[in-house]
Amino acid sequence: MVLNWLTHQVNAMSQTWSYTDSHISVLIPCPRHSLTLAHIL
Repeated sequence: MVLNWLTHQVNAMSQTWSYTDSHISVLIPCPRHSLTLAHIL
C-alpha cells in the first residue's frame, strides 16, 4: 500500500529530515512544509 510505503519512508528519513529541517528553514523559510510533515506524522 502507498500509505505503508510513505510511512516507512518517513520513519526511515525522520532523522535526516530533523537534521536537514534546520538548514531548509534557514534557506527556505516555509512553515507550511513543516506543518505538512507534522500532519503526516
